[in-house]
Amino acid sequence: MGNIVTDFLDTIFGGGDDGGGDVADAEAEYQAWLREERKKARAEVDKTFAPYGLDDDAFAYGDPIRRKYTNYVMNDPISGIKQQRRDTREDLGAALARQGLSGSSTAVDKNALLNKTYAQAQVKAAERGDEAAKQVQRNLLKARGDALDKIGLSTDPAGTASQAITSSMMATDPGEFKPMHDVFDKILKGFLLRQESEALKKDKAYFNQLISGIKPSSASYHE
Repeated sequence: MGNIVTDFLDTIFGGGDDGGGDVADAEAEYQAWLREERKKARAEVDKTFAPYGLDDDAFAYGDPIRRKYTNYVMNDPISGIKQQRRDTREDLGAALARQGLSGSSTAVDKNALLNKTYAQAQVKAAERGDEAAKQVQRNLLKARGDALDKIGLSTDPAGTASQAITSSMMATDPGEFKPMHDVFDKILKGFLLRQESEALKKDKAYFNQLISGIKPSSASYHE
C-alpha cells in the first residue's frame, strides 16, 4: 500500500530526484525524434535534387539550356550569328567590288576568313551555352548544400526540406541569355579603313595633278 502512495507522489512531484530522470528521458526522446526527422528531411532533399544529376560532370540536365542558348545566339533575327554573317558577306562583297577585287586572291582570303570566323563563332556559342548550363548546376549544388546545412541546425527539418524544394525550382533558371555582337567586325574594319585611305590618296594625287601647273599671279594677291 505504501508503495502505491509513494509511486503516486513520485509521479506528481518527481520523487526524490526532482523529476530529473523524466526530464532526461524526455530530452532523449526529443533528440531521437529530431534525428529521425532530420534523416527524413535529408532523404527528401536528396530525392528532390537527384533528377538533376548534379554529381555528373557532363550535367545532362543542362542540355536543353545549351540548345536554347545556341539557337538564340545563332538565329536571333537582329543580333544572331547567321544574320551577322549575311550582313558581313554583303558588306565585304560591296567593298571588294568597289576596289575591283571581286575575283582576286584578296576576295578569296577574305571570304575564307569569314567562313573561319563563322565556325569559331559556332564553337564560342556552344561554349557560352555550356557555361549557362554549368551556372545552373552550380546554383543547384549551392541550393542543395544550403538545404542540408540548414537541416542540420533546424528544429523543423520538414519545413526546411520544403523550402529546399522551392529553392531548387528557382535555381534552375539560367538567367538572361546575351547575344554575341560584332563577331565579324575585324574582317571589315581594317579592310574598309585601307580602302578609305587609298581613296583619299588617289583624290589627293588627282587634286595635286590639277593644280601643279597653276602658279598664282601677283595680281591675284592684290585683288
